[in-house]
Amino acid sequence: CFPEFWPTREAAKKDTQRKGTNCYYRDLYNSQMSPSSAEVTYRPTGPGHRARTARVDLARIPDPEAWLTNRLGPLALCEVTAPLNGQAAQHDRLDALASRLTGGMQAVLAGRRDALDALSARLDAVAPVDLHQSPTRNHKEED
Repeated sequence: CFPEFWPTREAAKKDTQRKGTNCYYRDLYNSQMSPSSAEVTYRPTGPGHRARTARVDLARIPDPEAWLTNRLGPLALCEVTAPLNGQAAQHDRLDALASRLTGGMQAVLAGRRDALDALSARLDAVAPVDLHQSPTRNHKEED
């Protein structure tokens, strides 16, 4: 499906073998975390082709059968399962955690910003007067 990455099916298989079984790319990038993920079972038309499985983000590829047909040619089989329900719950938990972390970090940053503003005001109050320029001196009088 992606000739810009792998010129042949064998090249794609070898790349997958090199990545090993604990592949973060496969787990995260291939939409397993997306609430709109679905599993697609497909088989290209022709002898020797076996059924294959892929995960698809339906938000990005709303018609997996057309997408696969466009890249692989006619399909003898294409079944799209419903979105992966467990993934939606996991996505919701991750969103809630991200919101809590963001809120916590914003509170910490606001507190530190207030402390820096107070320090800046104190430093401005005790800043020494520039000895080279008198505060009452008028530059127009020198002309």
